[in-house]
Amino acid sequence: LLAGIWFDTNMKVAQIMEGYSSFTTMELVNHCHEYLLWFLFHFITVMTIFFFTSYSEKIKRFFAVLVPVFIVSDIGSMWLIRYVAKGFAWQLFISGLVLAITFLSLFLLIQYDLWLKREK
Repeated sequence: LLAGIWFDTNMKVAQIMEGYSSFTTMELVNHCHEYLLWFLFHFITVMTIFFFTSYSEKIKRFFAVLVPVFIVSDIGSMWLIRYVAKGFAWQLFISGLVLAITFLSLFLLIQYDLWLKREK
């Protein structure tokens, strides 16, 4: 996913702005459905595994709320770029970045809990 975004936009907000503002409604619907299914599958899988770790309920709730909020922000900003203002490209960029960091954090926390954590 990240490689595709890098290939299409070189991670430059100006190119994100240009790309999404030229999408037709049908392209946006198609694009959102593709990403929504990917996000939904990974969110359910990763969070199900994360809920069985030994981390506190506070951390589990934090990630359970953070991920869906930024998924909605990410997909919503695609539409906002096209129909409201091109400046929402920054929101898309930041939402995607936060999602990437969040999924990486979840992966690392799960791996730590599974393999490295010592029971007392």
